[in-house]
Amino acid sequence: MRVTNGMIRNTTLNGLYNNMNALSKTYAQMSTGKKIQTVSDDPIIAGRALKLTTTVLETTQYESNVKEAMSWMENTESALDNMTKMLREIRTKCEQAANGTYEKDSLDAIKTDIEQLWTQLQDEANVTYGGRYVFSGYKTDTPLIKDGAVNPDIVGTDGQSIQYEIGVNSTITVNTEGMDDIFNKLYVMFNGEKDAAGNVVTSGIFTDCETITDSTELNKRFSNRLDEIDGYLAEISEKTSDLGSRMSRIDYVQERLGEQKIAYKALLTETEDIDVEEVYTKFNVQYATYQSALQATSKIITNTLADYL
Repeated sequence: MRVTNGMIRNTTLNGLYNNMNALSKTYAQMSTGKKIQTVSDDPIIAGRALKLTTTVLETTQYESNVKEAMSWMENTESALDNMTKMLREIRTKCEQAANGTYEKDSLDAIKTDIEQLWTQLQDEANVTYGGRYVFSGYKTDTPLIKDGAVNPDIVGTDGQSIQYEIGVNSTITVNTEGMDDIFNKLYVMFNGEKDAAGNVVTSGIFTDCETITDSTELNKRFSNRLDEIDGYLAEISEKTSDLGSRMSRIDYVQERLGEQKIAYKALLTETEDIDVEEVYTKFNVQYATYQSALQATSKIITNTLADYL
């Protein structure tokens, strides 16, 4: 077969282009630190890297959800703890008033103290996280207590669980339900209850202090409140215990997500990042090959008479 100058020229130029193309790809890897620049470079690596990147982003979002859930529950825990302290103090006041040695003036002073504690209890019931009321069930934009009583717009928060997604097919309830029921009963204990006609159905601590002048009878009324307060303390203790269990779970989830994120990032780095030493060596070899090809081409492709015509 006859080999012409044109064939030699095309062959050598194709070789140079191939060398330049390989050198360009290796240079791009060195400059970006990534194995591939486009999906077409290696669809398998690209697909694996995309999946791992998505997993890292999902894990990061789960971590954010866990932190927000924990903050919500920490606010709730603080409020429940304060409620417990205040109810215990109210119980102590009632116990003092029930011992039979206090006169009416002293009992009125105790009533004033209890009124202040009841006011603070209402403030704790309206605690918020990020502008959302934590004890209002689904109506997080509505305070639980309004005008000294449970807000009529909030009915039956039991079953109104607010859940955060903390993993694949895994959620956790962040709010504490049923506090409207407890505060409805507390309201009656303090203020009493009236029927539609305004008649007193159940007396309360404050109404007793206002209507009963006999200190002995008032002492007895205060004594009767102790078991009732103990019942509310037990209810709040149960809710605090349930909250603590969920917070313990959140701690484990947070730790696991942190470990998973580190593992996923390591896999992603291994998948898409280059081995710098390996690529640098490869680049030097390709560069030397390219230089050799240039020298060989300069000797093979020589000028002919046609180049001067």
